[in-house]
Amino acid sequence: LGSQELCLLLFCFVSSSICFVPSAIRFVPSVICFVWSSICFVSSAFSRFLFFIGHIC
Repeated sequence: LGSQELCLLLFCFVSSSICFVPSAIRFVPSVICFVWSSICFVSSAFSRFLFFIGHIC
């Protein structure tokens, strides 16, 4: 796991945590938080996959 991916995962975790806390108070709809965290984690996994493919080729 590279430092960039780790940073991205940390950013995802923190931002989704910040997002889900106000959603309990109905400040932000939880669906937006869920979509955001999904996109975030998928993109970090995808970047790792591209990095892996780049090393093979």
